[in-house]
Amino acid sequence: MSGIEVVGLALGAFPILISALEHFRDSAAILRNWWRFEREFNNFKLQIEYQHQRLKQNLELNLLPLVVDDDVRLRALVAHPGGPRWQDRDLEEKLKQRLQENYSLYMDTVKIMNEVMGELKAKVSTGHSSGDYEMRRFIFGIDKAPRDDLLRKVDRYNTILRDLLETSDKITQIRKRIALPKAQRSLLSFWKHASAIYGLLQGAWKQNCCRSHHADLLLENRKCPDVAFTVLFRAGDNEGEPNIAFWLWQTACIKLFRAHDNDAGNILKLPAPERTIQGNPQPPSQSQLPSAPKEQSSLKGQLKQLFRPKSRKEAACPVAAPSQTFPTKTPIVASSRLDGVALTEPSMITDLCKTFATISPTGGLSGILENDDNQYALVLPEAPHPDADARKMVNLWTLLNKTSTIVLTRRDRLSIALALASSHLELHSTPWLRSLWSKTDIQFLVDPQDENRVLTDKPYLSRDFLTSHQASISRPASGDFGFCALGIILLELNFYMPIEHYGPRKALESAYPATDRLTAQIWDHSIATGWCNDLMDDVGPEYCSAVRWCLERTFSGRDQWRESYIEEVIQPLENCYGHLAGIQY
Repeated sequence: MSGIEVVGLALGAFPILISALEHFRDSAAILRNWWRFEREFNNFKLQIEYQHQRLKQNLELNLLPLVVDDDVRLRALVAHPGGPRWQDRDLEEKLKQRLQENYSLYMDTVKIMNEVMGELKAKVSTGHSSGDYEMRRFIFGIDKAPRDDLLRKVDRYNTILRDLLETSDKITQIRKRIALPKAQRSLLSFWKHASAIYGLLQGAWKQNCCRSHHADLLLENRKCPDVAFTVLFRAGDNEGEPNIAFWLWQTACIKLFRAHDNDAGNILKLPAPERTIQGNPQPPSQSQLPSAPKEQSSLKGQLKQLFRPKSRKEAACPVAAPSQTFPTKTPIVASSRLDGVALTEPSMITDLCKTFATISPTGGLSGILENDDNQYALVLPEAPHPDADARKMVNLWTLLNKTSTIVLTRRDRLSIALALASSHLELHSTPWLRSLWSKTDIQFLVDPQDENRVLTDKPYLSRDFLTSHQASISRPASGDFGFCALGIILLELNFYMPIEHYGPRKALESAYPATDRLTAQIWDHSIATGWCNDLMDDVGPEYCSAVRWCLERTFSGRDQWRESYIEEVIQPLENCYGHLAGIQY
């Protein structure tokens, strides 16, 4: 008998025992003095039902969903323990892979539990004569200690089975995490930086200077572990201080500059500076002029002092009232270059609008955003885009509509799907994602040379930080529908159609109009689950499994989902795109 059959028999032993107990009670209830034993009997039956429920839930929640992908099959297995479905050899092999080195111990425990269940059943087995009933009633009354000992054994074996499964889970998660490439392991904590940067940007926008402040975060499939986020900033009409220059667009890269705990991993590295000193400093006196051999050393010392790591005391930022601003550091004239971008003395950014309106045309390091944990550098490009003020954006909702004149190829849509799925790893549980993915929030730059083309390799997540002088309220993703919303967008990208235009969804809306957002989300999830069945024939098993994983994860729980998400969603989508684009990930 295979191991999976033994598990099925153990699950089926409880209903058999409960049925025997019911028969025993029906037979014994007509006897004299049954009321003296009824309370003890009911307590015994309750304990058996409890242990049965423990084993059933143990299998349903921890074991069977990981070895059975079909919900109908899962329900059939639980409903008919010991039936022909439990003889599946493929199911047996998956069970061995699931339990790994705990397999033998697990099976031995199940076999012993079956033996104990047989002993318990013998305690309540009924005969065919009134004398047998009287004997069983008598045994039930005086045999309490051995019976309770058997119950304790069943409870202990149930606990062992649960512990073996949980241990296998933990070991598997650790092994998967170790097996992840270093770059992907570093991405598991990117969400903390994304959340911190959002808060810093929200605090750095000065009210009453523009009608609106937008920050569009570039969504990308990261392979580099460096903490760097590309953001496209946009502003509305200027209404504030007249000395602030008018600006509309600005692209910037926000990089991890310095960690106060000196344990941030990938920190912005500064190369040795060039000898040339830019700017117009006051000429020093003759006595202050260093000799030629010391000139380079002096400059290096100056920059070393400039960019030396701050101590906690030096880096601490005083708490200020909302109307208070932080004093900026006095810049020095020395500058160097960082990867081709000019570097100047970093100062704390307290007003992003003023920073963008007064930036140097050569770009470079324009300032520092700082919180209690880290400092982030705001690095601007050397030369602004020639058509910066004329650029246009279009959202994903428009692109998926049939009326759109912009055509997305399958390769374009796979590229977008991969970027969104990868960004979900970084942005889930951060204010960037708010509660759900939305097609109207996903923006693309229109090609300035061709209005019928968008830059599909650069999708942005658009966020409005300030509207009508009031900061927008941004709540992190609740986890209730965050994964589902992503799965629905992956479906829409594959079928090149918004779910709102899908036939069954339109019919459901006509019959039962959604009167609130929650109802619409429930309708979408219900329709998407059925729509997902069409994926297998259309795009294959990898894309289908990634979408199904998202649709079935209606809540996120703790962060353990991130390792599984890389394996179950990101890697299959990378394979799909790689096959089409000829890229090896």
